[in-house]
Formats: sequence, structure tokens, C-alpha cells
Amino acid sequence: MDDLLVPAATAPDASSSARINAVTGRTTYRGIVDRQRESGIILPYTGEEMPMKLPGTSTVTLYNVFFPFWMLMFVPISLPIWFLFLFGNLFVDGLVLFLGLRANNIPLERKPFIGLLWRIWLLGYAADLSGAMVLALISGAFNVWPMLTLPHPSAGSFASVAVATALAGFLVARFDHIVLTKQGIPDEQAWRIAKWMGLVTAPWVFFIPTPLS
Repeated sequence: MDDLLVPAATAPDASSSARINAVTGRTTYRGIVDRQRESGIILPYTGEEMPMKLPGTSTVTLYNVFFPFWMLMFVPISLPIWFLFLFGNLFVDGLVLFLGLRANNIPLERKPFIGLLWRIWLLGYAADLSGAMVLALISGAFNVWPMLTLPHPSAGSFASVAVATALAGFLVARFDHIVLTKQGIPDEQAWRIAKWMGLVTAPWVFFIPTPLS
């Protein structure tokens, strides 16, 4: 959080890091997020000031808190956008799977295809989530942003995003190969389709940069 509001009576003397909120009459402490940004802890998202009340805490006001764009895939901050991501992934998975089966001359009836697609989609979502978790861990371990930022993306952030995306793509291919072989598709053809699924449906959205200003 950027600004922590506490009663002015309990606050220390005002300084360059504190100011009086004219509306609430409380002392506003700034600089917390700046220090967290320097340590790579904050997840960026630009937005308006958002006051909120947490149980058992003082009033908290958030200023310029950032979230990476890819978090919309997993966190329903906006339900329309979240559903758009989910069904967009389902459509892309279905299209790549359909083209892969057709290119390998593998006939599949409508009902088995839909069942196969649902399993592939769910496992693909799990692979993307795994990649996001790895991205967060790498970012915390090496003190870099868990995303590309504008106007100056760092090499460390790019490397962490690339590793996470590659890992998620590998997991997609591995999971899909298992599902396809269980469907009765020969191993060689299953691997061919699975590799294309991993390449095309990897979470490339991780590379979408987040503006910091």
C-alpha cells in the first residue's frame, strides 16, 4: 500500500515523508510503496486512489498500486475481463487442437473432442498458473519486477518472464501429451500435437508490458 492513514494525534512530527489529509484530518504516510518498489515487492497497477477498510485495522488508502496485466488471467479483478481470458484461452486451445488433429489425420467425434478439449484447457490453465507462481518466486528471489515495465523494462524482468513462459509451455506440452495418449492417439502424433499446443498456447501474455506512469 502507498499511504497508511493513522490518527494525527498519534502520529510523529510531520516531515517530508508525511502530510495531513485535508479531508480526513489524518496524517498520510508516503514512501512505503517507493521502498517496496525498490525491493521488487510491489505488484504494479495504475489506478485512482482507492480507500478501503480492513477488519481490525486503520483506514488504508492505496495510491498508484500496480498489478501486472497477466494477473487478470487468474484474479477476477474485473469479471468481464477474467471471463474474456478464460473463454479466449478455451477458443485458442480448441482451434489449435482441432487443427492439430486434422493435420495428423486423426478423426474424432464431437463428444470425445469436447471432452478432450475440456481436459486440455483445464490442464493448460494449471500450467499457466504454475508459470505465474514461478515468475513470482524468481522475481522475489532476484529482486526484479514480475513483468515487463514501461518505459524501461529491465533485463532481469525479461529473463524471469521468459523462463516462466517457457516452463508453462513445457508443462502444457507434457500435460497434453499425457491426455492425448490416454485418448488413444499414437505417441508420435500425440507428441507432435502437444508440442504445437505448448508453443502456441504458452502464456505469451506474460510479455505484455505494464506502464508505470
